[in-house]
Amino acid sequence: MIFQRIKMIEMFLGFKKSKKPFVMWCTAMDKRDMEWVEIFEEKYNLSVYHSSEKAIEVLSVINQYRMKRTTFSSSLKKPS
Repeated sequence: MIFQRIKMIEMFLGFKKSKKPFVMWCTAMDKRDMEWVEIFEEKYNLSVYHSSEKAIEVLSVINQYRMKRTTFSSSLKKPS
């Protein structure tokens, strides 16, 4: 059981290190799920949203920021 937890945490931390947008949300909120949420949020600084709608909203904001940043960076480049 402990080995499975460690492997799962390592997998999620790998997503975070990849610098790609990644969100998690809860599908149920029993005691065991809440323990996982606390581990991810407190020890590993991974956000866990309470609904898929909120997680998708966050992905949308991340994408909007990325697009604006890319457009701004492109406008700063000097023509060759």
